[in-house]
Amino acid sequence: MTDTKNIYLTGFMACGKSRAGRYLSERMGRELIDTDAKIEERAQKSIAQIFADDGEQAFRDLEHNLIKELSQQDRLIVSLGGGAAIFERNQKILNTGHWIFFETPFETIWTRLQRKSHRPLAKAPKEEVEQLYLKRLPEYQKAKWTISLQDQETHQACDEIIARILSL
Repeated sequence: MTDTKNIYLTGFMACGKSRAGRYLSERMGRELIDTDAKIEERAQKSIAQIFADDGEQAFRDLEHNLIKELSQQDRLIVSLGGGAAIFERNQKILNTGHWIFFETPFETIWTRLQRKSHRPLAKAPKEEVEQLYLKRLPEYQKAKWTISLQDQETHQACDEIIARILSL
């Protein structure tokens, strides 16, 4: 595979980015970077703690700087936090690679969130989470490719991504 552009995976929390990233990394022999995990590692505290101590803007600046740094490398698979792709300054960077939106129905996301108690929004009212999902959706839809996870398994969606990249 001669394509060296980074692959940027985006979508709402619990949409399947992490699982897809691991699968793509194995199949394509590319390093996987989870931006949220990398930020926590560098800051030596959780994202929730960064928000509490420093505020959302400080987190968004860390996130942007990391995305910018990663864009200087090749052949990465970058799994983005749910809010990263809603900012124009990040979208400009994402458009330099293969920016992929994992479209997952809200009901599926909500069910997954209920099983993952480590996510703060899992404890928020369903209507509040759905409003955030709907607010972000138009920004996610700006991605170069939309891959639906409604009617296929993650590995099938990833095989579709690989086939698209190979056909370029």
